[in-house]
Amino acid sequence: MTLPNPRCFLLLGLMACGAPVQDSPPAPLPDRSPPPIPVLSLVGDVAPPLDGYPIPFALGPGPSFLMRARGAPEHALILDTPGDTTIYLSRTGDGPGELRDAALLVVEGDTLFAYDMGNQRIARWTETGQTLGETRIQELALMSMPGRAGEWLGMRLGRNGPLPVSISMADGGVTPLISTADTFWMAHAMAPSREEAPLLSVGVWDGGFLMADGRKYLIGGYDWEGNLRFVIAPDLEPNLPDEARLDAVMAKWRRSGRPGGLSESAQRDRFRTTPEQWFSHLAPPRLDSKGRLWIVGQQSGRVFADVWWRDSLLGRTWLDCRGADSRWQLAEDRIALICLPDPDDGVHDVIYRLWRIEEGKP
Repeated sequence: MTLPNPRCFLLLGLMACGAPVQDSPPAPLPDRSPPPIPVLSLVGDVAPPLDGYPIPFALGPGPSFLMRARGAPEHALILDTPGDTTIYLSRTGDGPGELRDAALLVVEGDTLFAYDMGNQRIARWTETGQTLGETRIQELALMSMPGRAGEWLGMRLGRNGPLPVSISMADGGVTPLISTADTFWMAHAMAPSREEAPLLSVGVWDGGFLMADGRKYLIGGYDWEGNLRFVIAPDLEPNLPDEARLDAVMAKWRRSGRPGGLSESAQRDRFRTTPEQWFSHLAPPRLDSKGRLWIVGQQSGRVFADVWWRDSLLGRTWLDCRGADSRWQLAEDRIALICLPDPDDGVHDVIYRLWRIEEGKP
């Protein structure tokens, strides 16, 4: 007697059971022509208000910046608008429209979003500061950016390593985007020890979502069904610091209290042979309005902007920005970085430097 395939009972008669069940191959990627190669044109510098703490920040479609307030607990978020007008969006707290810890800021059209990690919720305002409501997240997730309509991308941390998830703006539900059986993801999400655990990030491309490891300059492009569709893995030499970069890294080490207990010379030798990450998990790849994928990172202290069309590199631009430290944003046709001001600027701690994305040759 031949027993029926047990999976047939799960299919509820929707498929015939005379042959083994096989997964369908992913649909072909949309056949789109690559967009033009872009050119970055420097717009200039914008100084933030002196009471504004600039990390994190969000860049809106107009000349506006959303940032956290410094030294004013009643002002958790402020919006710096054209004409030097400041709108106070929220107070520090746990009530409606208040924020405990604004870990992520986003501007989409005329709506401002803040992920309040302290209260585990996403709050929303209009560009004039009116509260639009909030969505409480059902479980702790490290947020990244908006994904599909009505959803945000995040990262669930578990025993099997970080896992990309989708967060519903309707009810705060958290849904995994891939399974722990995904060999590409798990090969890079798992680490032998906590000290070696990668700081991964998620992003979007024109056909799905991304997994990005800034240490290796490694990016996997998935469709929304969880199928790996392409891999970005340029053949690069280790990102070792030069002597000027070593000076900056050593200064940061001293300010941090000299962790590790090594001598100056031993610590410098250690930094000299330790590759730095190409880009930060706090600044994942971002998409422009033409579907091009942007990565802003550093090589030996110099800041670069790489632009990709899926897994094809369109070009690299070197950017003049001292002390960038991966703090950047993209909105439509503009890129903004937080940089150190000119040495003769004795007023501002940082400045925003803006570049416009212009169309080059197709």
